[in-house]
Amino acid sequence: MTTWDETVGLGADYILQPTGSSVFYAFSNAALNIKLAGKIAEVQGIAAVTPVLAKFSSSDFSLVFGIDMESYNKFDGRLKVISGRESLKDDEVIIDQLYAESKKLAPA
Repeated sequence: MTTWDETVGLGADYILQPTGSSVFYAFSNAALNIKLAGKIAEVQGIAAVTPVLAKFSSSDFSLVFGIDMESYNKFDGRLKVISGRESLKDDEVIIDQLYAESKKLAPA
């Protein structure tokens, strides 16, 4: 497990969603085709593109994000890892600092 500082911005200027999806994107099953990331990256002026999957977890009333770390690491304003490591293996996860503190969790 790794914790990150949630106070740092994602560094994203745009979030794209499919037509008809909700502003509450994590509550929806709507998703864009991952192949669009390559097309968007070809647009002049686009510095980096990373696909993100957001889902709501009703078990602890939180959001769970899936992100491609290789493409995400190209963002200048990305979240800052404050403990643990960025390279995940198997069933490891990255959690934010507030969640780690509230659940008394620390990197193994």
